[in-house]
Amino acid sequence: MNNDRINKKPVIHFWVPYPEKVAPSQRFRVELFLPALREKGFQTEMLSFLDEKGWDILYQPGKSSLKAIGTLQGFFRRCNHLWQSRKADFIFL
Repeated sequence: MNNDRINKKPVIHFWVPYPEKVAPSQRFRVELFLPALREKGFQTEMLSFLDEKGWDILYQPGKSSLKAIGTLQGFFRRCNHLWQSRKADFIFL
């Protein structure tokens, strides 16, 4: 058995829609529990669909092209998350 696998902390990837510390619903559903999970020995990583720029324009009127670009970037970011999460022990959707 591989000793690296035995001694490493379990990894949890949280696939969330928004960047950290910007959306109350996400904060209460996920972010609130991160310190306790880390204290219990888990390694956590937040993987958000929108980046800060996308979040900043999301609820502004108009700017449809920028919103479309942000959504497209989010799609490609999610595809990358698939690759990143292949070695995670848990994935929270």
